Amino acid sequence: MMQTKLENRTPDSMEPPLRLFWRSELFDELAALEDRAFPGIPMPRAEPDIEEEEWEDVIELFLEDIPDDATGIPGDLPPVPPALGARALRWRIRQALFALGPLPEPGTAAHPPAGILPSLAVLLPMHAKARLSLVLGCADLPMVWVRATDLTAMPAPQKRPARPE
Repeated sequence: MMQTKLENRTPDSMEPPLRLFWRSELFDELAALEDRAFPGIPMPRAEPDIEEEEWEDVIELFLEDIPDDATGIPGDLPPVPPALGARALRWRIRQALFALGPLPEPGTAAHPPAGILPSLAVLLPMHAKARLSLVLGCADLPMVWVRATDLTAMPAPQKRPARPE
């Protein structure tokens, strides 16, 4: 029997199809997004000073380049121009990466540090645009939609190489 626990808040736009994502999968997706979207653009030293409505506009404009039915990041994603929006979006991606790691090995009972998601998996939309909209649009990280379930039914992700800094 599956026990479900949703924490923090449930966004209105969280609609089926949904699936459980390993946190490491989500980390890898965000890392790939950062690599493809920001070639040559340095990480800002401080959080860009923009309002929450501006954050939403930046994220919405960026996600327009991802097809509605794509389940992953497209390979031909155009780079983000080096403007305030690019710095803001890169900052938000880095926040999300920080909230997802460090990751315990799948199947272990290791407790993540305080403020990190208490589960190895998160329940998120299958389509990349909806998933990234929720992940990047959530200012109060750590992210939400934690699902406590029997993770032995999910295949563990492959061992991934360390990401170079």
